Amino acid sequence: MHAFLRGGTRDARGGADRAEVALTPFLCSLYLLRPQLLHRFVGYLEETAVHTYTNIVTTALTPGTRLHAAWKDVPAPEVARDYWRMPDDAS
Repeated sequence: MHAFLRGGTRDARGGADRAEVALTPFLCSLYLLRPQLLHRFVGYLEETAVHTYTNIVTTALTPGTRLHAAWKDVPAPEVARDYWRMPDDAS
């Protein structure tokens, strides 16, 4: 979570810290009592992430949206081009 808040405000970083302090003991005890509930919770988080990323990609590829306008000319990072063996002009 902190990777996304690196440039965030002090309040955002503090909120992330407080959430971690509050959730870690809760999730650990949940795992000790009923592991299947924690596995179900993690599955829900992963499913939500897939829906979110799918929505972002769809919006970024749809002409006329603000996300498309902001990202259409941004080149793919070098690390992505190397990993996926993309051409140098990939975006």
